[in-house]
Amino acid sequence: MLSKLVETPQSFQIILNNTRNIFIASDNIIIDIPEQSLQDESGQVVTGEIKMQFKEFSHKKSNLLYGPSSIFQNKVLNYSKIFYIKFSQNGKTLQIIKPIDVYLPSQDNNLNYLIYNAKKIDETFVWSKMMGESENVRNESWNLSYHDAQLNVKGFKVSVSGASNWHCIASQPEQQTKVIDVCLNTPSAFSKNNSLVYLVINDSNSSIKLETDGDSSSFCVQNILTNQKLDAKLIVISHLGNENYYFGMTNAVLDSSIDVAINPVKKNIKDIKEALNSL
Repeated sequence: MLSKLVETPQSFQIILNNTRNIFIASDNIIIDIPEQSLQDESGQVVTGEIKMQFKEFSHKKSNLLYGPSSIFQNKVLNYSKIFYIKFSQNGKTLQIIKPIDVYLPSQDNNLNYLIYNAKKIDETFVWSKMMGESENVRNESWNLSYHDAQLNVKGFKVSVSGASNWHCIASQPEQQTKVIDVCLNTPSAFSKNNSLVYLVINDSNSSIKLETDGDSSSFCVQNILTNQKLDAKLIVISHLGNENYYFGMTNAVLDSSIDVAINPVKKNIKDIKEALNSL
């Protein structure tokens, strides 16, 4: 359902040989792939044609709905950059065995960013701090030599390895004094089988998915830690089959736990896209 409403990772065909490969994606993002950095499930180093899926999502808030919830240890992450990267060959996922550097152009000079990656645990993506990255990441100038060319980037560098596909550069409040639960109730026709519910923070590049159990029409996120009142929007997107799409959105002020209701109304895809683009 989301793939019809927000941007999703793009696919690229790349020919790998036994030398370094540099790929330049949209927005002048550079992906530096060292030689012999990918292997298949049998442990063999991969060459030849592979597929890379890649997308940086932070430039439009509606795109954040596609990614993991902006939560780390119950604290809200504020993204500077968030991206997805995956390599495969003949439909089978490849493992990164030698770090692949992703250079992300940015003018953001905030000094409080850390690098996180997300892994899927029990059907939910969970962010963790990247191993060895306990210190804050800095916006720097990077110079890369490739063949006869000099590539210059001012921004962030993220070294990608292991099995994680999602990576982000983000900040979070240093002190958290409030614990907030957020629940949204919908009519009984709407459940996790046909509906997605999100909390989008207005003054932060953050999106949190609300979950529900079984066929319940009550969606919640619990124990959010924060140090301030949060202005936000609650969003419901539902697909009840064929072209029956439903949508609802309401403002919310998170100063304490809240329990609100939305009755989604029937909308076409174009109208839902326009509403999401207004976030």
